Amino acid sequence: MFPLVPKTLLLALGLPVAALACGPYFPDTIINQGDAGLLSTPSLRFESALARAALPKPEFTASPPASDDTSSSDVLTAELQDLAATGASPAVLRRYTARRMEMFQHRDRAWSPLWSTADPEHPFAELPREFSLYLDGALAFHEGRARDAREAFLAVLALPVKQRPFKTVWAAFMLGRLAAAAGERSEALARFAQTREFVRQGFIDRAGLAAASLGEEAKVHFLAAEWLPAARLYLAHYASGHPSALNSLRFTAAAALADRSPAVLANFAADPATRGLITASLLECGRSVCSTSQAGPLNGDPDSDGAHRWLGALENAHVASATEASRFALTAYNAADYTACARWLALAPADAPDARWLRAKLALRDGRIDQATALLAALVHEDARVFDDAAGTRTLAGEFATLCVARRDYTEALRLLLHAGYWEDAAYIAERVLTLDELVAFVSALPSPANSSGDADFTSSLHSLLGRRLVRVDRFAEARAYLSPDCARELAQFELALAAGHDSARPATARGLALWRAATILRTHGLELRGTELAPDFAIWDGNFNGESFLATRNAAGGASLPSDDEAARALASDTRPQRRYHYRYRAADLAWEAAQLLPDNSAELAALLEEAGGWLNARDPLAADRFYKALVTRCADTDAGREARRNHWFPRT
Repeated sequence: MFPLVPKTLLLALGLPVAALACGPYFPDTIINQGDAGLLSTPSLRFESALARAALPKPEFTASPPASDDTSSSDVLTAELQDLAATGASPAVLRRYTARRMEMFQHRDRAWSPLWSTADPEHPFAELPREFSLYLDGALAFHEGRARDAREAFLAVLALPVKQRPFKTVWAAFMLGRLAAAAGERSEALARFAQTREFVRQGFIDRAGLAAASLGEEAKVHFLAAEWLPAARLYLAHYASGHPSALNSLRFTAAAALADRSPAVLANFAADPATRGLITASLLECGRSVCSTSQAGPLNGDPDSDGAHRWLGALENAHVASATEASRFALTAYNAADYTACARWLALAPADAPDARWLRAKLALRDGRIDQATALLAALVHEDARVFDDAAGTRTLAGEFATLCVARRDYTEALRLLLHAGYWEDAAYIAERVLTLDELVAFVSALPSPANSSGDADFTSSLHSLLGRRLVRVDRFAEARAYLSPDCARELAQFELALAAGHDSARPATARGLALWRAATILRTHGLELRGTELAPDFAIWDGNFNGESFLATRNAAGGASLPSDDEAARALASDTRPQRRYHYRYRAADLAWEAAQLLPDNSAELAALLEEAGGWLNARDPLAADRFYKALVTRCADTDAGREARRNHWFPRT
C-alpha cells in the first residue's frame, strides 16, 4: 500500500469545505472609511503571523503530494528508485509499475484482487524479500484485511537489518496508520516515533515518511483533544515543509482557543515553542477566533472572549518576551483592550515598526493627531514593514495618506495611494480633488507607463484618467498625449468632425452631418474618451457597476478624516456636467441635437438621427429623450419613422 500522507485536517475530520460565491472583485479603499480606516488593523496572513513563532529546526524534509494523483506518482517514483537500486531488471520495473498503478487507481473503490495471496507462486517472487512482503501488506491494506496487512509489515521488520534498507521506514509508518485506524493510540504513537528513529538510523526514506509521520502522530493527539502535543508536532511538520501542516495548525489553534479549560491556554502561554501559534491564530482573523462580528476594535468585539482569555493566560504566566510583545499588543488592540495594548507596547523595543504603528493607533484614539501623523510619516518614509506582512505595510501607507488629505497635502496623498495600490482612492484625489493643472504637473513628473516599474498599471491608469479629464474641458491637444493610441486616434477623428461641424463656411447639411459624426463617436467611445473614473460613469469598472460618489461616502464616514471645506469645494468644482450616469451620452445627445438643427425637415438623415439619438437616452431617461421624439413627430411627419412615432406615441419599435 502506498502510504497516504495526511490531507488537511479539515478533510481528515470530515468537515465541510465552504464554497465561494462568484461575483466581481472590488478592491478595498481606505480614505473613505472614516475613523474605522484609521483605527482598525488588517487581518494578517497566517503564514506571516506565524513568522515569529519559535519554529523547530527541521530534522526531516517533507515530500509533499499536491493531490492524490501526484502523490501516487511521487511515491511510485520513490519506490522505483529504491527498486532500481536493488538491481531489478527493466522488465520487473515495468511490471511493478503497472501493478502499483492499478492499486493506486482502485484504492478508493471496491477492490478486485490483482492476485490471490493463496496462489502458490507470487507474481513478484523475483523481488527482494522486503519488497514482496511490503507489497503483500499493501494489497491486504487495500482489501481491508488489516490483520494480514499488519502481519506482512511486521514480517518486513523481522527481516535481518541488511535485508530491509528500503522498506523498513515504510512498514513502520503503515503499522502506525493501521494502529491509528484501529484506535490503538499507544501503538500508533510508538510506530510513528519509530518511523523517524529508523530514518535517524540510516534507513532510506525517499518518500519523506519521517516528516509525514509528524502529521500522523499529531492527528492522534488532536483527535484525543491533546492540543499542546498536537501543536508541537504540527509545528515540526510545518517546519519540514509539508503544505497540509498550515491548515492543521489553524485548526489546532482554533480548537485550543475554543477549549474552556483554563489549563489549556495556560500550558500554551508557558510554552515558548507553541505560544506564537495561538497569537497567530488570533491575528489572522483580525478579531478573536475568526469572529464573524462586524464590530471590530472600534466598539469592542463581542466575540473577543478567546483573545481576552489568551491575554489573561499570558499575564498569569508572567510572559515578558520583548520579541513577542508587539504581537501581544496587537492582539490586545484587536480585542479593544487598549490598556493591555499599552502595557505590551512598553515592553516592546522602542524602534520596532510594529510597536510604533500601534503607538500611532493609540495616539489617534486619544486625539493626538500630530503625534500619530509624525509616527506614521516616519514609518512610511523608512518604507518600514510592519508585522512582516505586506498588507499591513500597505495599510500603513493608506492611513498616512488619509491624514495627508486631512492636512490638505493632496499630492503627497496621491503619491502614497498610488504606491500602496489604493487605486480607487487615488482616482478620487486625481479626478476630483487636485485641480487639473496640479494633476498635469503631478503626472508630468512621473515616469512614462512604459518606463515605470512597481506602479506600472496605475501609472497607465492615471495617464488615461488625466487624458479623459482634459477631454472633458476640451483640451484635446494635451489629452492625446495621455490617452492610449487607439483612443488618441478616435479623439482626432472627433476633433475633425467637431471642427467641420462648427465651420460656418460649410453648407448647413454638411455641417450637420459632421456634427452627427462627432456625436456618434462620442456615444460609441465616450467612456474611453471622457468618462469619469469614479462617479458618475465608473470607468474603473468599465461602466458596468454603479455606486455612490466618493465624496458622499467620505462625508458619511465622518470622524477625524471628515472632508475639509477645501476638499469639498475642490470636489464640487471638478464635477461633471451633467452629473448623471453615462454623462457622455448626454453630451453626445447634445451634439446630435445641434446637428439636427442643421438638417432639412423630412430628410432621411434627420429621421435616422432623431430616432437613433433618442434611443441613446430613452431607456434610462425618457424625459431627456422626449425632445428627440417630439422633433421626430413634428419635423419628420412625412417619413416612415415619423409616422410610426406618431402612432406609438413614442419612438419606433426596433
